[in-house]
Amino acid sequence: MTQRLSRVIFRGGLVALLAIASPRVSVSQDVSIRVGRAFISPDYLSVWLGYSPVRIGSFQAALSLGSMSRDSGTLYGFGADLSLGLARRWSAVGGAALGFGRGTDSGDWSTWSLGLRYDFLRRPFGLGVEGRYRRLFDPNRSGLEISGGLRIPFGGGGAGGGARDPSPNLPPVSAPAARIVEVAEDAMGSPYLWGGSDSNGFDCSGLIQFAYGEAGIGIPRRSVEQARSGWEVALELSRLRPADILAFAETGSTVSHVGLYLGNGRFIHSSSRGVRVSHLDPADPEGRWWHSRWVGARRLIAPDS
Repeated sequence: MTQRLSRVIFRGGLVALLAIASPRVSVSQDVSIRVGRAFISPDYLSVWLGYSPVRIGSFQAALSLGSMSRDSGTLYGFGADLSLGLARRWSAVGGAALGFGRGTDSGDWSTWSLGLRYDFLRRPFGLGVEGRYRRLFDPNRSGLEISGGLRIPFGGGGAGGGARDPSPNLPPVSAPAARIVEVAEDAMGSPYLWGGSDSNGFDCSGLIQFAYGEAGIGIPRRSVEQARSGWEVALELSRLRPADILAFAETGSTVSHVGLYLGNGRFIHSSSRGVRVSHLDPADPEGRWWHSRWVGARRLIAPDS
């Protein structure tokens, strides 16, 4: 069992390294700590440290190092953790680890876990709680693990030199714009749902209407109407500001899709793969596709708001 788990962890690490090397991957580094109680009889105090080198949309991979201790012994382990955004602040989480024990639990051991995480905060740092079903091998036990976690980001950007906003001297982002962006980013991983405009799922214009509505700003529902609202902005990255609405014509010249600008050449939108972040980057295959179909930008928040 330990050898099989070692191969799983190795393959997972290899996939993460290959993902980092891909130019279509968004790299966002952070470190985390998770402290909790595993009710496995006997109960263990669990402490896990993590380093996450990669995020692909709402999927994140992390290397983990930690321990599970009780009065008569401690299990030390190394492994990998994965998370996938589901809806709003919820994520599916799972992981596997192996290591050695001291005291009563001396010898090799391994574990896997599956569960859910709820994030109270995502910016400027992450703060959340998790509930997992944890299975231990040698000792052969299982039970519920409840923990709280803190995540601190310290890097970001697109791999391979993604687009950057070349206008650092723009005025600070207004409070309404920051709130709109926050709401949209909290919806990362939500499924695409035609006509959807709530946490059950969004279509492209439904996501933007929802984000603006949570900031107390009412806007039209349809993408073609949103693409005519507010003030026109020149089609230059240097002119864009967070919360601007981007309009795209996927075929022909008629607006068929909208997204919300986040900054640094990035925009969030609900596509067939759900709510995700893309780039306006002619140097990237996917970013080039969106850049070539970008036909409009609108600003609905006055510069002095």
